[in-house]
Amino acid sequence: MQIEPKEIGELVEAMISASSMLIDIQQRRDLTQHPVEFSNPYNLGQAYLFRLVTHYWIGRVVSVGAREIVIEKASWVANTGRFADCLKSGNVDECERVPGYVIVGRGALVDACAWEHDLSEGQKS
Repeated sequence: MQIEPKEIGELVEAMISASSMLIDIQQRRDLTQHPVEFSNPYNLGQAYLFRLVTHYWIGRVVSVGAREIVIEKASWVANTGRFADCLKSGNVDECERVPGYVIVGRGALVDACAWEHDLSEGQKS
């Protein structure tokens, strides 16, 4: 029996796919048998200014997961101006309010500061 190169490639792809599926199934089973426990410093209902690797978000925390934080009344902040002044006064140089909820990836999070200011509507540029 002779196997064509094209068939070998298809067979290898099928084996890789099956292997990936088995790994995924095993990881899911491990998670259900040994749930991941995590702690976090965030208070539900508290507003924060989140500094991510590429930009900022301001919003009220409604949920914290192992890999994400969900915020409401969120604004994307393009420019905080002087950072310390922003935290003291609650004024930013440029921001845009977004509708609904925002899911912030915790892996992209650099730091967070409590936001003791109004989560006002609108945008500023």
